[in-house]
Amino acid sequence: MPAKITLDNLDRATKKVAETETEGRPVPQAILFAMLSRGVIDLAKQCRGTVATVALLPLTAGVGAAIAMALSTLASRAFGIAARVLGASWSDAFLVVPGVLLLFAVYYCVLIKWGLGGTIWATYRRGAYFAIEFRRLQPALGCGGGSTDLLGFILGLAFGCQVAVVAHHSDHLGLGLGDASVGNCALLAVDNLLHGVLLDTCEIYDLHLTEKVRHGFWSGTVFYLCRALYDVCVLFIAINLYRSLGTTHIPALAARYARQPGVAELVAYLDACCDRQTRWQKSFPDEYTFFRLSSALLSADDKVAQTLATAFPHLDLLPEVRSLLVDSSGSPVFRRVR
Repeated sequence: MPAKITLDNLDRATKKVAETETEGRPVPQAILFAMLSRGVIDLAKQCRGTVATVALLPLTAGVGAAIAMALSTLASRAFGIAARVLGASWSDAFLVVPGVLLLFAVYYCVLIKWGLGGTIWATYRRGAYFAIEFRRLQPALGCGGGSTDLLGFILGLAFGCQVAVVAHHSDHLGLGLGDASVGNCALLAVDNLLHGVLLDTCEIYDLHLTEKVRHGFWSGTVFYLCRALYDVCVLFIAINLYRSLGTTHIPALAARYARQPGVAELVAYLDACCDRQTRWQKSFPDEYTFFRLSSALLSADDKVAQTLATAFPHLDLLPEVRSLLVDSSGSPVFRRVR
């Protein structure tokens, strides 16, 4: 990825928009307008409302559970046939499949915490830059890598893995189940989920949806790992939904801007996002400040822009995006930050 954004490494459509604004404006500012405009329009296209996001959650969780169950069941049957043909005790080798799926779920949750929620990003694909992307803001708007529906899918994946492991293991992880049907194993998984999400309330009051089990090392490890994944996914989902309460106006205003884009309209959009609702400033201070700073720069209010840049020198921006923030004379508003 090139270290600096120029007209030559822009996407064709974005470059065309930028070139229409280069007259009387520094090139980095024109590129900022074009990429930010594209990013706002993408928000309007991709982001869903809170109601739609919540409505999709059971569906995506169900899809995740169905995929995990289907893959684990196929693996169990395949290794069972191999064991009978070859005379080897391979029947439990199918555990590799749910094991890999659970590792993927863990990796994804770690990625959300440390990777996907990073800076204000310059999207780079197929050798070209084309938009500014708000990776930390997107999950609250119902889109992006850490969105609620994807978290629901990961939760369902972990749920399906737990059901499959208990149901298809040769001795059901040593749990001594009276009923080892898939339905009862699913109730055990729901029981495990509730025991974690409800902060051990069920444990204290000895509440269970099905038979109570005594854990050995392996069963306890599987249940504990799945419970931790349930808790992390539910926590991230709750955070997304809470943050969405103060950001619903951002995609709504973006949809209005997408119908008539332009520099003055983009400035009006950025100002409206910041003025109409200030609650999101606490959850997304970098994005809020970036909106204010971009508005000042695009409206040639260099004094306000310089004041903001001086007050927030460590604004969490990708360096390529930071290089686009110049005043009317073409000078960077951010001085070298130590």
